[in-house]
Parts: sequence; structure tokens; C-alpha cells
Amino acid sequence: MAVLVLAVLYMAMLQLLLLESSEKLRGAVRFRARIEADILAEEAIELASEGMIDSSSGRTVNRAVDSGKLEGSFEQLQGNRFRLAGRGQQTGPVASSASVVFEGRIRGTSIVIDRSEYGRKWD
Repeated sequence: MAVLVLAVLYMAMLQLLLLESSEKLRGAVRFRARIEADILAEEAIELASEGMIDSSSGRTVNRAVDSGKLEGSFEQLQGNRFRLAGRGQQTGPVASSASVVFEGRIRGTSIVIDRSEYGRKWD
């Protein structure tokens, strides 16, 4: 009888371990999706900012990549002010999107960022 009780308790303990490990795996997948979306948004800003010191016009980037989609824009505002915006959408088991906005000014060949804003959305 004692052996049967121990076997049932052992199986219950194994079941709890499996449940806990699957929850940790789901959490890791969600975390990875958020990080990938952040990386895509920042990459969009980098691509949109290419040549911003030499150019007085805006630039837009839209690309599909293996892990999702990125959209970025550079907008020249009044005077020497600018606005960079990027959005990344991660596709996969858990979809996630992130956005980044930089606003600042261009001083000669230097760039000054006055404000940055990061946002996230989970689908």
C-alpha cells in the first residue's frame, strides 16, 4: 500500500514539474518575441536615418525580414529638427510589435536627441 501511495505522489510531483517547465517555456517565448520586436523597431530607425545629415528630405523604409516586418521613417521638421520613427512586428508563435520614436536636432555633423519614446503592443 505504501508503495502505491509513493508512486502516486511521485507521478503528481512529475506532473507539477512538467506544468511549471511548460509555463517557463511560454514565458521565454513571449520574452523573445518582445525582444525581437524591439530589435526590428530599432533596426527600422537605423535604416531610415541613413544619410540624414546630408539629406534635407525624408526617407521611408518598409521591409519584410525572416522574423517579421519593419517600418521606419525619417522626417525633417522645421529648421534643423528631425523625427525618426520605427515600428517592428515580430511574427511567429507569439506575435509582438514595438515602436520607437526619436526627436532631436542636427548641429552640423552632430545629432542631438532631445526625446525618445518606446512602446510595445502584444497581440
